[in-house]
Amino acid sequence: MNKFEYCAAIRTLGTAGEKYLQTLKSLQNQTIPPKKILVYIAEGYDLPKETIGIEQYIYVKKGMIAQRALPYTEVDTDYVLLLDDDLSFPPGMVEKLAREMKEYNGDIIAPNAYPHHKWSFAKKILYIFAAGTLPMKSDRWAFKIRSNACYSYNNNPKREVYETQSAAGACSLWKTEALKGVKFYEELYFNRFRYPLGEDQLLFYKAHVNGYKVLIDYNTGLVHLDGRSGANKANKEKEIQIGEIETLIWHRTIFSNYGLLSIFSYMFKVLMKFSFKLTTFPKWGIQPSFWYLKGVFNGIKLAKSSEYKELPPFRS
Repeated sequence: MNKFEYCAAIRTLGTAGEKYLQTLKSLQNQTIPPKKILVYIAEGYDLPKETIGIEQYIYVKKGMIAQRALPYTEVDTDYVLLLDDDLSFPPGMVEKLAREMKEYNGDIIAPNAYPHHKWSFAKKILYIFAAGTLPMKSDRWAFKIRSNACYSYNNNPKREVYETQSAAGACSLWKTEALKGVKFYEELYFNRFRYPLGEDQLLFYKAHVNGYKVLIDYNTGLVHLDGRSGANKANKEKEIQIGEIETLIWHRTIFSNYGLLSIFSYMFKVLMKFSFKLTTFPKWGIQPSFWYLKGVFNGIKLAKSSEYKELPPFRS
């Protein structure tokens, strides 16, 4: 492509090892390599030994949100590729994303890192009750955010590129003006939580509601190398924070814009998740259900705090 330049911006703790090296090599092998590889590493962590010799390291505050809600003063190109540190992607991916962004007049485009539409029928049913995640039929949208702050996904995409209201934060190509214009630093309140749930929605849905066109590409060849399992044992801190974060994400992204009617939708979702967690009695006992519910009530209290109320409007 003519006149297309970008910087790559990787967030890391410097501990991903070979996966991080795969990310660097994938960038190095692009048909359009980045002008710069900027690595935003959390303060207090050692620089990784894995290198291709051209990275620039910048120490920043630790946190999935803090390591992305940055001024990006080092970026001197019209486009920026945001990356996690555990990815592998084919040589033509960035060129393909840039071409599609131009063709569909987008401001942001992200690979579909997690192909929900390829889940088994049993998994799709499980996630309806466990997370409120619904399949949908759409000729326009890849993902939509509903009034309870859960998302629906296109169950049968017919083409490679769709508009979307949210995306996975692992990899995305942005117009630099859009990344700076979305003012993600306004969401640093959420960096206090240990578990960065909802971070992707905060970023991409904020872009969507503020008038930026977000796209999804279903066929980039990107592979997420993170091998962690989602079947970790429930623990009290995590279940409480899930309730807190989900409530605040709903309040921040939905209630603050759409008002009272969304309350009924969110309360039904809470009741459904509470009931689902009760069904895990043989595995974890009934305590996780009540930890989660405690988190929901904690979230309601936090939404009334002076610090939270001082956040700028989500929709500019």
